[in-house]
Amino acid sequence: MQACLLHVAAAVSRPRLLLLPHFGSGKEVKKLQGSIVSDCVLRTRGKCTVAAAFQSVQVEKKRKAGRMSPIQNAIATGLTPSSSEKASLGTSVVEHIVLFKVKEDIVPEKKDEIFKSLRGLKKLDGVLHLTAEPVLSVQGAEFTHVLHGRYKDKAALAAYSSHPEHVSIVKNLVIPSTTDIMALDWESEPNGLLDAPFRIGRIMFVKVKEGVSEEETKALENSLDEFPSRFNGVVQVSAGPNFAPARAKGFNHGILALFSNRREADIVHSSDDHKAWHDKQLIPLVDGLIVVEFIPSRL
Repeated sequence: MQACLLHVAAAVSRPRLLLLPHFGSGKEVKKLQGSIVSDCVLRTRGKCTVAAAFQSVQVEKKRKAGRMSPIQNAIATGLTPSSSEKASLGTSVVEHIVLFKVKEDIVPEKKDEIFKSLRGLKKLDGVLHLTAEPVLSVQGAEFTHVLHGRYKDKAALAAYSSHPEHVSIVKNLVIPSTTDIMALDWESEPNGLLDAPFRIGRIMFVKVKEGVSEEETKALENSLDEFPSRFNGVVQVSAGPNFAPARAKGFNHGILALFSNRREADIVHSSDDHKAWHDKQLIPLVDGLIVVEFIPSRL
């Protein structure tokens, strides 16, 4: 959903009220003070979308409640905090991506039960985010569903994996209903607000060639940090080396990009910047690539 909220000059020069459809609902209507809109306009360099405005509202709520960390405040206001600031504030998270190939004879009701059960695990301690959905598109493989989980740290992921409820769901629902599963886990300091809303996710399972140095792969990861500042629709980017090879089938790096909507994702993917990154920085380093897109659950 895209909307031109108001002219930049009007937003910055004077406070005013406006009606804005609540991002992700279409039914609710939020009244935003002009100061919040001004923040949105300034933060996005004049390209204030509904998604960006919603993020500004969330930022304002956190500021008033005293829950905005220095790192989040810096990112929200368009500043780039140093790596030492990030590390000292503990902004690292663990990404957990699982791809499933569901059997063709599994009825839709059973599929819904499986992935609704997995989404229910977001209530467990240490789980920061969890969605499990059908894939929107997939390249390089034939998977049908994807789970994206984000955890406080490796210990939280381990606790989630060994939790009796998770073990039961995997044993009784997932394994009997699938023909293939693969997974990647990595630690990252995502570029962007950790709780910012998004409507399209794109995941890359990357198999880096033998002989590629750690410095080269790190440079590839770091190059992704430029995209959120170049494109308003890039909500967040996360990347890192896989630390759990058992189910990765030789893929050793993961990349996750979150977008405010489909249109913004298409703008990025068709841009010269992205094409140059893909052709000149990514492809020369890899032997294999699986790309999956998904729409997160709104539940």
